[in-house]
Amino acid sequence: MGTVQLLGKIAKYFVKPGKSILAHTQPQQAEFFSCTMKNGALTRETQAALGDASLFVENLLKTQQPVAKQEVLSLFDNLGSVKQIQNRYKGALSIETKLLRGLKKAENQTFTSMNDAIACIEDGIGSRVITQSLDKLSKSQIDKMIAAQNLSKEEALILRKYIYQEPIAPQEVDKAFTLFEEFARPLVETRSKEVVDQLTLGILKNRITKGETTLQELENSGLFRDDIIKRLSSEDVLPINITEINNYRGPHGLAEFSNNQIRQLSMALGEDSGVVIISDARGLSGRWSADKIEKLSSKSIKNSGYRTAQMNVIHQNGALGEIQFRGEHTNIIGEYEHIAYDLRKDKNTLGEIFEPFSQAVKKLSEDEYKIYNQYLENCYNYYNRIELGLPAVKPKLPQQLPKILSEESMKALYEANHTLQKELEKDFVRYFEAA
Repeated sequence: MGTVQLLGKIAKYFVKPGKSILAHTQPQQAEFFSCTMKNGALTRETQAALGDASLFVENLLKTQQPVAKQEVLSLFDNLGSVKQIQNRYKGALSIETKLLRGLKKAENQTFTSMNDAIACIEDGIGSRVITQSLDKLSKSQIDKMIAAQNLSKEEALILRKYIYQEPIAPQEVDKAFTLFEEFARPLVETRSKEVVDQLTLGILKNRITKGETTLQELENSGLFRDDIIKRLSSEDVLPINITEINNYRGPHGLAEFSNNQIRQLSMALGEDSGVVIISDARGLSGRWSADKIEKLSSKSIKNSGYRTAQMNVIHQNGALGEIQFRGEHTNIIGEYEHIAYDLRKDKNTLGEIFEPFSQAVKKLSEDEYKIYNQYLENCYNYYNRIELGLPAVKPKLPQQLPKILSEESMKALYEANHTLQKELEKDFVRYFEAA
């Protein structure tokens, strides 16, 4: 194994209006490259090598995207509950940020091959499957659902207050959420049923294709519904190769997939799959120890309320990708709430328009930041309630926080930046500039 010979003058390579990376004017597009950190920093030469690798990976992803996109469309575009499918490949600037983050995490702080760089970008081809919202529930429908829970009079009262967002004693909030989670489970499963069943079919087909199991063995196991087995035997099912599942939610938020649905995907993957599932894993007690379940469950909780079901996949053309499953409203807030996430991760892809917001985030004390995360989770939960047809009261930014941090402000900044970038990209041509 060799390393790339660094050629040419180091230059700034502009990869988006106002944003650049260091690279070589004559980058060596070879199989191998070497990039090492010294005392937590990069020399200009290794920074340029990292830029070269970022450009190389972006170009590779660009060529891989059409086939990967068609694969995702074939899997999910025909489902009645799916509203929209989005797909994109990761750009060089974002790739460089992720490579640098991976380099800092690396045990020996060294990339020794281009394959190291490619493997670091697990979400190189990003897809989003956006599901339709449910119809708004009437009061009588909600009453029937509460009655079906077989609760005590006290529990029914607490649950009703939580559903209608009436004041609840602080010591009762956790109990109320547990009741609410079970109450809302049929709604969660109704909205996600088609995509979870499609994933189950694709996973099982992949295992059959790889020779890990047979249709007869799956049928004899009794683990899957009759309609799943019937569809698997009668339909032209496209296989899907999943390497990790993350089912994120806030501390008092509902996940995109229920525990029952995560159990269904786990059974489809098989006990020896090695696929890590980061989720509220209470439904997986037969697969993992109690300690491991607790660890995986805690990792799935995001204090900001960030919610999505996402999975790393290897597409049929070998491309590494990520498929996210979101509702139509939480998908939108996920776009601009991600601004704060990018800032916390030192992601250098935000335009100057976000600078006032950035400064406001950085000035928050630890206590203020906790309050802000609680506000963000309330915003996520507000939009998720709308998606499930439940009563929803829009949260207000706490008075002690700067107004620029409000959800409305974040959305306005995101939309203004989107408009500005589209305008700048009309005449934008990538180029080198001597550094």
